Amino acid sequence: MSETNQIQLFQSADGVVQLDVSLDQETVWLSQAQMTELFERERSVITKHINNIFKEGELERDAVCAKIAHTANDGKTYKIQSFNLDVVISVGYRVKSQRGVQFRQWATNILKQHVVKGYIFLFLYLRLNQHFLEKPVELLINDNTLVALALLVAESKPEQKELMIRLVEHFIILKDSKT
Repeated sequence: MSETNQIQLFQSADGVVQLDVSLDQETVWLSQAQMTELFERERSVITKHINNIFKEGELERDAVCAKIAHTANDGKTYKIQSFNLDVVISVGYRVKSQRGVQFRQWATNILKQHVVKGYIFLFLYLRLNQHFLEKPVELLINDNTLVALALLVAESKPEQKELMIRLVEHFIILKDSKT
């Protein structure tokens, strides 16, 4: 994993939460103990929410769980059951605590930022590349759909971006061809 990857971590309003997170496979991994600390709830509460997430079919256990090596204070290495960001977010939206409320507000704010950045990215891309077209463009889709497509482009993997951009281009027409 590249050291240039930027991760935005939740910090509680009181600044108490300090987590050592594992980064692997383009996601963040937390143990149940870390989620207990993050959401200020007993381990049994976190376990109940995780089990319900799997029981209700919200997430597939094999896709979101991993054993990650962790070196303890005694110098020994242990394999700890860890859960990816999808599980952390799902637990965060289920848990009832002040920290859970703060986490939901933080997560919602991050999502809004990504939507806005994605929309701005697409808008700038279309405007900056308009000189390649012979005529001005007009969008055939409404703003909400454009935002959704922009989010898809912004969140897509690098090798998928060109395909995603071509998808967006299908919703653009030349002004004169409409008349």
